[in-house]
Amino acid sequence: MHRILIIEDELPMRTALQDCLAAEGYRVLTAANGEAGLDRALADKPDLILLDVMMPRLDGYSVCAEFAPTLQARTDPFSYGQRPY
Repeated sequence: MHRILIIEDELPMRTALQDCLAAEGYRVLTAANGEAGLDRALADKPDLILLDVMMPRLDGYSVCAEFAPTLQARTDPFSYGQRPY
């Protein structure tokens, strides 16, 4: 079963994504901010990371920058998300 990590600071959005993906049979991991998401991604090695751009503590771009050294050894698919205002 594929594992998807959702890194999203807004609970309603995180919950909606989690519910939709779980209903499709994916194992869903979540984190409420970039710092927690980075820790979770490094520990759990998900197959896909859905990443919000604007978050407290560590934004989405910083999360990717932290991954840069580890991307040499493997490919981590990321999807950035930001709602238009």
